[in-house]
Amino acid sequence: QTIFKGIGVSAHVIADAGCCGMPELGLSDFAGHEQRVQALLSTLVQLKPAQILVACPRCLTGIRYLQKLYSFTPEETSLFPRIAGVFDFLASQEWEPRRRISRRFTVHDSCHQLRQASGKAPLRSLLKRILDHPISESESEVSCCGFGGSFVFRHPQQAAQLRRQRVEQLVAAKAEAVVTDCPFCAESLQIPLRRQGLSTALLLDLLAESLHP
Repeated sequence: QTIFKGIGVSAHVIADAGCCGMPELGLSDFAGHEQRVQALLSTLVQLKPAQILVACPRCLTGIRYLQKLYSFTPEETSLFPRIAGVFDFLASQEWEPRRRISRRFTVHDSCHQLRQASGKAPLRSLLKRILDHPISESESEVSCCGFGGSFVFRHPQQAAQLRRQRVEQLVAAKAEAVVTDCPFCAESLQIPLRRQGLSTALLLDLLAESLHP
């Protein structure tokens, strides 16, 4: 709510709308996935929102993929054109931060944001507005953190190797902290980055910090 109030937009943040079902889908629990999806869409239909903003790029991917998996009622189908990523929406609005953040950041872009959402442009646009210093880009902007949904559980050794590689790239950027759009990426990278003296932040938290009254 801090972010939307800060940019002068009326929005209702739903904490208990339900899960997008991506965890079940990653584990091949198709029955569980269908139950999650039906519960989520039932809630959204009842709310009758003008627009649905999704904060998690992984969830956004999962929701957009649903029409390829299931048949929906006309009322449910009408929801999909109203779904958008929250970072795209925020980047499209005219607003100025209440305060700029002085820490020096490098960026880890989630795989879902880069490949399934709108890429890195909206994130860079938002960070440029709220940071005092230019972003220190890492050597590779398209490297996976190793989490990959169920990948980390199915292939732990490969996941660990990907994580080590990504941490090395982020450390080499010589920033004070790493910002990412994805809570799963943050969870994967937080501890190994801390051991290297780098803190980890979510972009939504930085936006809230810059817009807090």
